[in-house]
Amino acid sequence: DTWVDQEFAIGSAIIKAGGPVKRCVATTRNPKSGVVDLKTLKLIGGYRGRQESRFGTGFNFGIYATCVQPGTISIGDQIIKL
Repeated sequence: DTWVDQEFAIGSAIIKAGGPVKRCVATTRNPKSGVVDLKTLKLIGGYRGRQESRFGTGFNFGIYATCVQPGTISIGDQIIKL
């Protein structure tokens, strides 16, 4: 949550964190039937609560990111905030 607009390295790649990923009501629907029967937002809300950001208020669960410098990322690589 605190890394928005920050760059970090993983392996030889450089990544820039964007804004938070808001979960939408589509995540509450059964993918086969389309019926609302999943409690995704309720679970996220119970875990993280509703959050405000410059992108609005919602149930944030993750962040968008862009690749600044392509590189190789391997299992076990450290994430280093630049």
